Amino acid sequence: MANYDVILHNTLNGSFEESEARQQLAAKFKLNSDKLDKLLSNASTTIKRNLEETQAQRFKSIIESCGFQATLKSLDSPTMFELEAVEAAEESKSATPEKPHDVYDAPSAPVGVTVFCRHCGKNIEETATECVHCGKTVYTTTGRSKVVAGFLAFFMGGFGFHRFYLKQWWGVFYIPFGIFGISAIVTLIEAIYFWVCPQDRWQRKYGHLPPSNVWVWVALCIIPFVAVIGILAAIALPAYQDYTIRAKVSQGLMSSQMYVDQVEEFILESNFVPNSSLDANLNYQPGAPYIKSIEIVEGGGVVVEFDQLELLDEPQTIIYEPLIKSENRTITSITWDCTGGSLPSRYRPSKCRPIDF
Repeated sequence: MANYDVILHNTLNGSFEESEARQQLAAKFKLNSDKLDKLLSNASTTIKRNLEETQAQRFKSIIESCGFQATLKSLDSPTMFELEAVEAAEESKSATPEKPHDVYDAPSAPVGVTVFCRHCGKNIEETATECVHCGKTVYTTTGRSKVVAGFLAFFMGGFGFHRFYLKQWWGVFYIPFGIFGISAIVTLIEAIYFWVCPQDRWQRKYGHLPPSNVWVWVALCIIPFVAVIGILAAIALPAYQDYTIRAKVSQGLMSSQMYVDQVEEFILESNFVPNSSLDANLNYQPGAPYIKSIEIVEGGGVVVEFDQLELLDEPQTIIYEPLIKSENRTITSITWDCTGGSLPSRYRPSKCRPIDF
């Protein structure tokens, strides 16, 4: 739907005398004498802009009822002034003869900021995509990014990824050295060099390469994330494995405590220290979790042998050694020392860890 401007013309339509028409217009639009004089100071004045057709017609009718002429100007159609300007521009264009193209003209000298063509070494515009001297395609401002190359050298330089990114096949020589970490220092230096390299020097050396694929940026986002996850996993996984073994050991010791209590009770009642399970008439009944066997050894010690402990190839043991106190050849009390045995200290409960001096 077209929109219109409402234009008031300082011309009477014959309905009223001038003074009466001015009074009618001032009353309709609530204008004082100064504003009315200013409104009628020009032959034509636009009083409303960009109205729909119904609104524009209403304002036009109000103005005409006051005794003045009014017209509507459609905003969709060009004005006379605009039409004249377009016609003048077309006439000026047709009057200017087109300069014939001379196929033997030398290429024009580049203007503005220039860089060197990677192929012929001559100056070309920084934004040029084709050399005006040798005609070869160049990528002076959209070539390989030094930031991307630096990140690839920093994270994956040991495998030559940064050289492959720069279209240099000899990046394969990084692979055998990267496996053993020998090239880590070299690639770190290369990454720093890429990042601090001046842009004009970088463009002269690598500006001829086509722009990098978007997947390179995706890889750059994934590589640091994977590296961080790998570091965290390398720290957390062994700690978690140690935790699970300690939990199994603690559960096994809780099950074996009943057997140790029975040995203690036997010693206190009989005033005799057994040298085997047969002496105490105590036989271990299998079934306790993570316990392979429990037996009494010479001196009244109790050997607890564990089973199903991951990461530990051989069966591991904890030995309870009785510390006996006696008076008048009568055993009065027993305390147990569980620091003996082959189980590594990091898997033991705190009370069973040997004290290192």
